[in-house]
Amino acid sequence: MLSRADPIRCVSKARLRLGIVACLSVLAGCSTSSTVGKVQDLGDGTYSVGIRNASLADKVKASNDAVEAAGEYCHARGQKLQIVPGSGDNVKFRCTGSAEPTLSKPANTQGAQ
Repeated sequence: MLSRADPIRCVSKARLRLGIVACLSVLAGCSTSSTVGKVQDLGDGTYSVGIRNASLADKVKASNDAVEAAGEYCHARGQKLQIVPGSGDNVKFRCTGSAEPTLSKPANTQGAQ
């Protein structure tokens, strides 16, 4: 036979479980946030900058911030930024060539006479 306290205990246990799940979710998010805004070497000349979890409206700004950090990383090394296509919660990129513009000789074209 159920007493009046039994439904209250069930609700209390459900709230406790929900609270534990919420705390674990927050902790899991904190563990992945250590790469947000930081350049990580993925090997083979490829790097990554983590994007913070954000609402859809803030996601564009977060992505732009990550691209800016990637550009600063490459430019500090005198190289150009090349974004590697992909998706997810990071921006993958490579630093290529020289950031200095190079002047190439014009093609030696002789007019027909």
